[in-house]
Amino acid sequence: MLSVTTTFTVVVATNSEKTMVTTEKINSQPECVTTLITEIDRVIEVDSDGNIVWEVTGLDFPVDVERLENGNTLIVESYEHRVIEVDSFGNIVWEKIFEDNWFPLDAERLDNGNTLIAVPYQQAIIEVNSAGVIVWWTLVFQPWDVEKLDNGNILVADTYRVIEIDGDGNIVWEIAGLENEDAERLDNGNTLLADGITNRVIEIDSDGNIVWEKTGLFTPTDAERLENGNTLIVDTKFNDHRVIEVDSNGDIVWEITGLHLPWDAERLGDNQPPDNPSITGPTSGAVEKEYNYTFVTIDPDEDIVSYYIEWGDDQVEEWIGPYASGEEVIVSHTWSEQGTYTIRAKAKDICGVESEWSEPFIVTISNPPGAPTITGETNGKTGTEYEYGFTSIDPDEDDIDRYVINWDDSSPEETITGPFKSGETVFAKHTWNTYGDYQISAYAVDVIGLQGGDGTLNVIMPRARALLRFFDMFPILQRLLQRLAQ
Repeated sequence: MLSVTTTFTVVVATNSEKTMVTTEKINSQPECVTTLITEIDRVIEVDSDGNIVWEVTGLDFPVDVERLENGNTLIVESYEHRVIEVDSFGNIVWEKIFEDNWFPLDAERLDNGNTLIAVPYQQAIIEVNSAGVIVWWTLVFQPWDVEKLDNGNILVADTYRVIEIDGDGNIVWEIAGLENEDAERLDNGNTLLADGITNRVIEIDSDGNIVWEKTGLFTPTDAERLENGNTLIVDTKFNDHRVIEVDSNGDIVWEITGLHLPWDAERLGDNQPPDNPSITGPTSGAVEKEYNYTFVTIDPDEDIVSYYIEWGDDQVEEWIGPYASGEEVIVSHTWSEQGTYTIRAKAKDICGVESEWSEPFIVTISNPPGAPTITGETNGKTGTEYEYGFTSIDPDEDDIDRYVINWDDSSPEETITGPFKSGETVFAKHTWNTYGDYQISAYAVDVIGLQGGDGTLNVIMPRARALLRFFDMFPILQRLLQRLAQ
């Protein structure tokens, strides 16, 4: 994505006063993985180096942020008692404004276009439509975080427990004794919790058993399990606010510090790797002959890609490209020795995410068979059938698949199909019906598919001697017949 440095200022009206909302797009380089973070008065989007690539300022304690599928951003602005949706230019395209004593803390845009909102001080979870009208609600004690599950239930983190409720508000699952700021149901069925009492992030199974944890935190307010298996954590402490990414061992692999009261973070651009490349081209070939191979991959994110190719002979192509996703890339290669080689390739997108290796593509490289030796009558008579022998020796002892013979007259090429052993003599018969000088030519093709050079044999089919003597006696007639024949 390319952007230019541009600042947009939008004045929006609330139920109380006008609020200045400013956005700024800063980065002009492609960013594959960024992180949305809320601070006390703004929402920022940072790249992997911590550089701000987009921000919304002029906010009043935003505590939750979500990048929507349409590219807009959903923000819970708690102290302004509202939930807003802004576009990439900072324009507010949707908002739900609450009464002054309502302090929303979490919001989620649902598949049906409605928005699920947690309002803890009203001890309520509500669902509003695009017009802001409440279409569903239920009472829950101080819900801090809500998530609509695939089964239609709602996962709720309240002050002292995590619960799952159905559409009627009935509790169908509960783990008590935890002060949860955030809860997330994982793909494996476990639940990830930001536990503020013990200053840790834990993963629990359906029975409440801890199966993973990250301890030694200050006050974790948000936790998100990433596509790469790591965990993104918002960790707050006076004058030491940070967002960290930890691996499965709890080791910090990424960190941004110096933040001002962060509360929520969301990792964007969990980039998908390109598909494993496919390879097409000849499966056999000759030594010191160049062959073309086609490589192609599809990148799910439509990123441009490069290819790393191993030819099986210690020669590689190191990240050639870039090419468009789906573009067929033709690369040539020459093998200098006889043998069986395995070509394989992998693709890498512009974000540096690599595919797995392609399926192995096997190529057999050998030497072509030698030019056939042709034996047989070299001075014959028209109308008489003669037999000729054809013998080719393959330097790799490969069998000969076929001989192709050109008799140098009006008859079509003749193919003698084997297989035949290397050095084995194969016979074919032919009759010339017109006198003249002929050159028999033939080549051999081995079972690998390699074609050798041409072998030749010159053959003369002279005119009859009596006829020659007749023409010697009447040269004028001979010249006349020659003219008529032209």
